[in-house]
Amino acid sequence: GTAAADGNLGCPWSGKLCDYDGHLETCGFVDVKCPFDCGMTFKRSEVASHETWCGNAPSICSTCTLPMRRWELACHADACPKKQVTCAKCRMTFCRDQQGSHLKNVCPKAHVQCPYAAHGCTTQPLREDLRKHVVEDQLEH
Repeated sequence: GTAAADGNLGCPWSGKLCDYDGHLETCGFVDVKCPFDCGMTFKRSEVASHETWCGNAPSICSTCTLPMRRWELACHADACPKKQVTCAKCRMTFCRDQQGSHLKNVCPKAHVQCPYAAHGCTTQPLREDLRKHVVEDQLEH
């Protein structure tokens, strides 16, 4: 067969012309586009290095395991539903996606409606004081 050399600058490959197309499929000196569509072009041998910092490379949130692109991680961290947050009222910690439920059903420092509201009681004690209110204000109910 006819001998050939790779014309890509720096590539030491030489071989049969019939093997040249196969070589180009793996040659580290061939220019390739970013596989993550960031728009950059670089040598195939630089793909692994590029992947470590490319903003379009796939990533996963370490808190909720949601897949996303690397550039989305910073914004997602501020809104991640599984991020631990602290209740401003009682200082309890829980996942952000539990915040509504915490305030509605659990937080001892949240104001709640008296069970006798339908009978005219307008008091809205803290959840932690509800029993005390019901017992102490029995006559008013």
